[in-house]
Amino acid sequence: YRRPGLFGQHADVSAVAMGSLKRYWLLDARLTLPRLADRRVLVEAYGRRSDFTAEPFFGLGPRSERSNESLYALSNTDIGVSGVVTPVPWFSVGAAISHVRRADHPRSIDRFCDTGALPGFTSDPRYVRTRLFADINSREPQGNPRDGGRYLVSVDHFDDRDGGRYSFNRFEADLQQYVSLFRHRRVI
Repeated sequence: YRRPGLFGQHADVSAVAMGSLKRYWLLDARLTLPRLADRRVLVEAYGRRSDFTAEPFFGLGPRSERSNESLYALSNTDIGVSGVVTPVPWFSVGAAISHVRRADHPRSIDRFCDTGALPGFTSDPRYVRTRLFADINSREPQGNPRDGGRYLVSVDHFDDRDGGRYSFNRFEADLQQYVSLFRHRRVI
């Protein structure tokens, strides 16, 4: 469900529900204010809940083997707010803060390993996640890029609210460059 242009054309609302034959499901709801400060500021509140019933696991480290495949169920809840500032059309920076709750549930995983030895597996940690990111986006055209690039970097800090034992940082980079050939008919 999508409803753009609410509250005097300032807010967009969306809700998504998905499911699969493997009994995976996901619910996502968002309230977005994308047209603030002459479209240079975006603020969003969101909530997401998912349940994946059969995630594969092969063990820890380089000695893990495909023959040791086992399954576990993974549930996630993520509720938060984010903001993005776009000073020029091709550059944006943003931040987000959210409450994340995840729960792992063994299915067949305990056949091959001691789940107590897996960091955080036997607990259901609650995190406060903070995220900072920068995005340079010169792709043209936006919907079907044939030229330009996108360079997105982000840093997340997951702060374990149940004693800090499982806190961690994550760095991500998504670097894309599009090179057109034969009058924009082919792209590398």
